[in-house]
Amino acid sequence: MTNRHSDLTEAEYLAQYDIQRYPAPLATVDVAIFTWKEDQLQVLLVEREHHPYKGQLALPGGFI
Repeated sequence: MTNRHSDLTEAEYLAQYDIQRYPAPLATVDVAIFTWKEDQLQVLLVEREHHPYKGQLALPGGFI
C-alpha cells in the first residue's frame, strides 16, 4: 500500500492533517498478544509504517 505522505516529515504531516476529513465517531482496535518464551514475558509489537510516530514500535491495530 502506497502512502502519499511517506515523503513528509512528521511535522509536515501533522501540519496538513485535518480531522474533519474523517467521519465521526472514530474508533480503533489494538491487539495485545503476550507469550512466555525462555521464562520471559514477551509482547508482539509492529513498526509503524506511517505518520505519526513513523518507525516507532506499537501494538498492532488501526482504525475501523
